[in-house]
Amino acid sequence: MHRIISYLKFLLSSTNQHGVHSPFVYGYVTKCLYQERLSRDSKVKDVLLKSLRYFTSKNVFFDGMDSEYLDIVLKKYPSLKLNMSPYDFIYIDSLNEEIISTYIKGNKDIHNDTAVLINGIHGNKDVETLWQGLKLSGQIRVTIDLFYCGLVFFREEQAKEHFKIRI
Repeated sequence: MHRIISYLKFLLSSTNQHGVHSPFVYGYVTKCLYQERLSRDSKVKDVLLKSLRYFTSKNVFFDGMDSEYLDIVLKKYPSLKLNMSPYDFIYIDSLNEEIISTYIKGNKDIHNDTAVLINGIHGNKDVETLWQGLKLSGQIRVTIDLFYCGLVFFREEQAKEHFKIRI
């Protein structure tokens, strides 16, 4: 029931590319998210594949990704280097306080252009509360809520903003 209510709230407050006034996010939405699907498995996996390509990520870290799908990602992008810092891209399958403190807040292996994709940000009330806390973090400048997943960016040159985008 929580997920249904969260989805209805998301639909009422979200937008498409026309409601985005950040050039960085607008480019990401139009040139990445709204392009042809790369995965029919799930929207999160599709966002992951598109984002790896769009950001030309080289050093990646995957927390909690099943090995079968990891093999697919590595076949599609064979030049990816796993667990080599500094990380260009981090995938988090399940959000909790330990994950936040290890991979997001105070992580010395991230840089200004690191992107973090978090699966299931509206999975339950606890995870949704953690997501809300991330949006308030001083280190994080841009967050994008896609309902199925969320993205976090540390871009110091950008004003702090939060976006809800329908995909």
